[in-house]
Amino acid sequence: MNARVPPEMLIGDNFAEYMHASETQAKVIPAQNYRESLKAALFTKTAQAVAALPWGKTLDQVQLRPGEVSMWAGANGSGKSMLLSHVVLGLLRQGEKACIASFEMKPVRQLERMARQTSQCARPAERAVDNMLDWLVGKLWFYDQQGTVKPAMVYAVCRYAADKLKCRHVVIDSLMKCVRGEDDYNAQKDFVDEITAIARDLNIHVHL
Repeated sequence: MNARVPPEMLIGDNFAEYMHASETQAKVIPAQNYRESLKAALFTKTAQAVAALPWGKTLDQVQLRPGEVSMWAGANGSGKSMLLSHVVLGLLRQGEKACIASFEMKPVRQLERMARQTSQCARPAERAVDNMLDWLVGKLWFYDQQGTVKPAMVYAVCRYAADKLKCRHVVIDSLMKCVRGEDDYNAQKDFVDEITAIARDLNIHVHL
């Protein structure tokens, strides 16, 4: 190796003084520091069971784990929101808390659908509606805004739901209301990247 080559050229320009030294050092951690966390993951049952979909045949196939994001994809009108409504109700039955941020449907319309789903009736009785609403106390919240929303507001809702309401699930309906232009794939990628980071940092599950 040529001794005259400057050290900074050996490590590459991308490392430019390790960028932010203190931040880098804080994130470079010896493997042995994970001893207790690794043992807990391998040998200890979690205090709170991982949430699952509300259908018995999927229990061993799908888990909705904290710190992750689920993408619910499909064509317009294919039933994504209706399916998610079933999923949320199933999560609440498992003891989870959820916040729904739907920019396409008002909360009262979503509750109408949930009333039909919980009563299994197209025209639920008033008592059934009251029973459902009583059951939802302390379990379900809505962010009431329709139309296009700025990404920063969505991020704030996620943080508020996790921090103040102790929700472990946040539903965002839908991605297209959070970015400008259906063909702005860079904006979509940036939004999903940020939502993924928020889910990981707050230890919640985001349904997008």
